[in-house]
Amino acid sequence: MLYVTVQMNMRLSEKLISDIDFVAQILGVTRSEWLKVKFAEFVKEQKEILLEELEMKFVREQITETEFKKKAGYAPTKAMMYAQKQIKQAAQNYLSDMTNKALKRKYGY
Repeated sequence: MLYVTVQMNMRLSEKLISDIDFVAQILGVTRSEWLKVKFAEFVKEQKEILLEELEMKFVREQITETEFKKKAGYAPTKAMMYAQKQIKQAAQNYLSDMTNKALKRKYGY
């Protein structure tokens, strides 16, 4: 498989570079090798966290299906659509129960 790479330059403090060099030396790898692995792990973890947050926002109807697809890069799953419907139904049932209880208190029936 052919991977296309892009070079990225960053300014880092001397202390951070020294710490990176220490870790890389102890592990027996180059600074670049270690940074690539750690950077990839961090980005993967953050992406998963953000996708979970987007999914929860969609399920809670805080964003639309179109917004979700645009941000996540894929359409909501059937499970997400089902969860959204279940939460909406539970909220409607709760509001209906609360309204009925308030009417009973007010009018005694």
